Amino acid sequence: VLKDKVATETILRAYGLPVTRTLAAYGPATDDPGIRHLSDAADIARWLSDPAHLPAFGKPRFDSFARGAAAITGSDGAGNLHFLNGREVPALALGAEIEADWARGYLFQPFYRCDAALRAHVGAAMASIRICTLRTDRGIEPWYAVIRIPAQKAMHDGDAKGPRIWGLIDCDSGRVLRLAELRDPMAGPITHVFNPDTPFLGTTLPHWPQAMAACLAGHEAFEGHGIIGWDVFLTEEGALLNEANDNPGHVYQVAAGRGLRNPDLEPAYQRALAHARAINAADGVSQPR
Repeated sequence: VLKDKVATETILRAYGLPVTRTLAAYGPATDDPGIRHLSDAADIARWLSDPAHLPAFGKPRFDSFARGAAAITGSDGAGNLHFLNGREVPALALGAEIEADWARGYLFQPFYRCDAALRAHVGAAMASIRICTLRTDRGIEPWYAVIRIPAQKAMHDGDAKGPRIWGLIDCDSGRVLRLAELRDPMAGPITHVFNPDTPFLGTTLPHWPQAMAACLAGHEAFEGHGIIGWDVFLTEEGALLNEANDNPGHVYQVAAGRGLRNPDLEPAYQRALAHARAINAADGVSQPR
């Protein structure tokens, strides 16, 4: 279920949690009557050409790493769309590309923006927060948190040509503890991002208690998962859960400049491992070495 962004969204909304909203989808129909189904390239182009639907953010329904994602800021009324990175593309051509590349499904949601206090440091594209949670004998615990700052002219915080900075966040307070450049995480210290006048290092992120509470509650909805990496948006309206990942990746190692098996994270990891083994034993599942 976590692989399907629509299914994840539906479950989280049913739990009453703050979650981003899919407005329209190309590909297989969804079970949500509130999501407009787009049948082909022309239908995609018509939907995107309506100013009432823009700005919007598009992404594949099942893929990861922000492949195929795009922030569409507006249209010129003559069939062309404007991207956040300054490019202009014909709406029909974009629809044809989506139809050709993403037959399993492609989604459009509002173009969410960071809270203004955060946007002053990270720019116009969304800098999502990765909060990783574990299931242990104590319940759901936070394990680590990282902010992923987009490259300066990118449309999202996924792969881009420019420098990308990831920051380690204190789970309790939401304070930025360390900043590292993704391609050279052991280089010298970073204190500022896009605001040369005010350091981002040491900043306390907005809506932090709400973000953490949503992730902990969200993990309860997925009983079969011992670890989930949440993508969270900190917007003007508060924290929103955007996606849930069953393979959180290497974001902590880059942001913290060290491995996961360290004295700070190891105790919670051991609790999660022991809890998973106990559940498996109770269910009659053989234990791995």
